[in-house]
Amino acid sequence: MTLASSGVRGGGAPGSAAGRPATAPATVAAAAPAARGMLGKCKYFLFDLDGTLVDTTPLIIASFKHTMKTTLGLDLTDEQIKARLGEPLSLTMEFYCRERRDEMVECYREFNITHHDELAKPFPKVRETVAALKERGCHLAVVSSKVLSTVSKGLALVGIQDFFEAVVTMEDTEEHKPNPAPLLEAMRRIDAAPAVTAMVGDSPYDLQAAHNAGVLSVGVGWSQYSRAELERYQPDFIAASMTDLLPLAIAALMPELPRKPAD
Repeated sequence: MTLASSGVRGGGAPGSAAGRPATAPATVAAAAPAARGMLGKCKYFLFDLDGTLVDTTPLIIASFKHTMKTTLGLDLTDEQIKARLGEPLSLTMEFYCRERRDEMVECYREFNITHHDELAKPFPKVRETVAALKERGCHLAVVSSKVLSTVSKGLALVGIQDFFEAVVTMEDTEEHKPNPAPLLEAMRRIDAAPAVTAMVGDSPYDLQAAHNAGVLSVGVGWSQYSRAELERYQPDFIAASMTDLLPLAIAALMPELPRKPAD
């Protein structure tokens, strides 16, 4: 099993002092008792979308490059684009040109929607794992900084839209990750208790939002951020693959396997 744990909480926005490394996550067997205690206990799972459930990094990079070249004549590198992934699109556009923010957002979304199904793809074992979590009686929600229309396209592409009881997008809260507001709204909608809730995401914004909401933070090791980058934000666990989430989930509602007859 490749799930890893640190058992350490962080606070503050990405890049803050609270996001600095304390102790590198250990294996589950060597994890702090508080972190090990969450194994088999989580009943509620909040998922980021981009970079977690759907591999949209090529789509996002292409959309940004098209937008910046078309509107501002800029040639951004992949690294420059990845540095701001996870924040609402309007904030990223304001960073480059506040006066043309709306025009840039429109240009980005037009390209993004047009090329979505061509450039986006599911990560391995996403649908199978989400289905398994539901079979165990878990309640699931998506928490994304994107708008609902593009979130819906991503969920439909993977075929997992029916597994989620709530979808919280940037239209639903005034504050966005790393602020806990979107997570708290999702938890309200699915009646989730913080002590048995996990936030699963690929970016520092996801991990810090989890810390700020008082829920378990699970970093994913299959996206654009390296393990070392994730460890800077002190996740409770790092999952190397989607199926690594299953040991965290409750198992009480799983049907018992047939027992082998006694000899």
